Parts: sequence; structure tokens; C-alpha cells
Amino acid sequence: MSSDPFFSICIPTFNACGYVLDCLASVVSQTFEDWELIVCDDCSTDLTLDVVKRFVVSEPALAGRFTLIRMDENSGPFLARRRAFAQAQGRYVICLDSDDELNSKTSLYEIHEAICRSSCDVLLFNMTDQKNEEHFLVDYSCLDANGVGPVSKEKVIAAFSSGYQLNNLASKAIRRQCLGIGDCQFSKGLRMCEDRLEMVGVLGSAEKFYLYDKALYYYRSNCISTTHGFFSFEYCKQQALVENVVSVFLDSMEKRQDLLKTLNRNSLLVISHDMRRLAAGRTIRCLAKEMERLSSLPWFEACLSRPCLEGTRVDIRLRIKLLERDYYFLAACVCKLLDALE
Repeated sequence: MSSDPFFSICIPTFNACGYVLDCLASVVSQTFEDWELIVCDDCSTDLTLDVVKRFVVSEPALAGRFTLIRMDENSGPFLARRRAFAQAQGRYVICLDSDDELNSKTSLYEIHEAICRSSCDVLLFNMTDQKNEEHFLVDYSCLDANGVGPVSKEKVIAAFSSGYQLNNLASKAIRRQCLGIGDCQFSKGLRMCEDRLEMVGVLGSAEKFYLYDKALYYYRSNCISTTHGFFSFEYCKQQALVENVVSVFLDSMEKRQDLLKTLNRNSLLVISHDMRRLAAGRTIRCLAKEMERLSSLPWFEACLSRPCLEGTRVDIRLRIKLLERDYYFLAACVCKLLDALE
């Protein structure tokens, strides 16, 4: 293998001993072989490291192209990935979560072929939650690319500002120079919306985007992951920090106030959704306190000061209006009622 592989496969791990073996095996089994594998463990407390080490010893194919890094302290997936990026030597980086897999043995081959055809900075492909099936998880219709072909940076940024479809790092192969490799403000401990934060930097650096709308990545729905557990107010805090970075990025784009308007509308829909999720497992009194904390976050305050809810459902507008007017107890009652009726 050349000293500079085509792909760097970067895998952050944390307490993933039940899945990481399948994840690693999906890389080793690829028909395309010009890659390196970098695992950054975020201080796992289970047998993840033992499983990884045993697998590496048993796989001659990994000799000379495997790197294992261990974080000094548990810092969250954003910084674990950044540590892996700093070690990467490949032309393109693919991010693989430790409980997921490449969907078929030809995934890397197909990604490589699409990159060679397009010379893109970012290749967008699809994911599936049904192994070896083309059940798409990402809706790329907003890009108007008809499944395969070049996509303008403007359309990618517009889609990014209007929703979360393009957030996931796992559905992209990214030119290594377009990725950050160091620490950044508030990134330590970031466990939610970290992909979206990374994508802000990618969108600022990359110029050429190409869509290959095929399910090349298997996403395993994990009920114990941070996105499936009890909905904590910490999620709202981290989300607010990341969305502030997104708004600053969009504000830096000359004469594109339409993007900020779109972002604000999407943000209000997200706030309404967060209000619903906070209701689960909380008393009305406790939820009212969470509503007050939510409305006091600076980024949410900015969103509430620029309401843009035309055409949204009545229940969404009601929740936002109650929050805007500081009717926290009433907002809590409405959210609990809707949660009970769901």
C-alpha cells in the first residue's frame, strides 16, 4: 500500500464492545483496498479496547495501516474524531460510527469511482437502517440532482440551513483538507449536534459537491445512544451553541439573508419539537422550569425575537407563542397534554 492511502476511515469509539467488531470487519472485507483505519477511543470503560486489539492481531490485512489512539479523558465524539482526523493521511476521510457498518463489500469501491469521476471535495451518498437494502435514510430531493450528479454549493448550503438532512458526517466522503483537526470553542464534551458543527467548517472550505444517491452505509439504530435516551436539557444547550455557529456562518455570506430567515424558521420548529421531547418523564412543575431555562438561552431568545411561523401547524405556533410570552406553566401543560395524546 502507498504511504498516502486514498481513504482514511475514522472511527471514534466509546463503550461499543457489542458492535465494534462488526464495524471493523465491514472495513476489512472491502474489495477496494487502498485505505487506512484509525480508531480513536474516548476512554471506554467496557471491553471495547480489548475487542479492537484482538481483532487487529487476528487480521493480517491491517498490518501497517491501522492506528489506535486513546483520548486522555472522555471528551465526546467531536474531539475524538478530530484526533483521528489529525492522524489521517488519506486523500479523503470517511467517518464510520463504531456501532455502524459499511453496507456492502463494494461500498468503498463505489465511493472511489464516484470521486474519480467527479473530482469533488465532498461526495454525498446515502444510508440505510436495513442491512444490504436500499432503504434510504437521507432525502436528497432538495438538491434537485436526480440521484447522481454534481450539486452546487449554494444548494447544499440552502438545504443545510433549512433542516438536518445533510448533517451526518457518515453519509459523506470528504477531502481531508476540508476537515478541521484541532480543538474549537466549547467542543470539549460536545455529544449532540457535533456533526452539524463539523459540517459548518466543511461547507466553508469545500467547493465541489457530488451526489451518489445509493445506500452505502448501514446505520444501526441503537436504543442506548445519546440520541435515543432520556431527553436532557443539556441537548438544548449544546444545540443552541452549535446553531449559533451556523447562524454566524450564514450571516457571513454576502446578501444571503434569505438563508438566515430559513434557518430561523427551522430553528423555531426545532424549539417546538424540543418542548415536546422535554415533556416526557417530567412533572408539569419541573417542565415549566425547563421551559424557562429554554427561553433564556441567548440563541433561542434570538430565534423568538424573529418569529417566522407562517404556514406551520397550530400546535407548533401555540407552543412557540407561549414560550415567547413567558407563559411557562401553560406551555408545560400544553406539552404534557400533547405528549399524553401522542
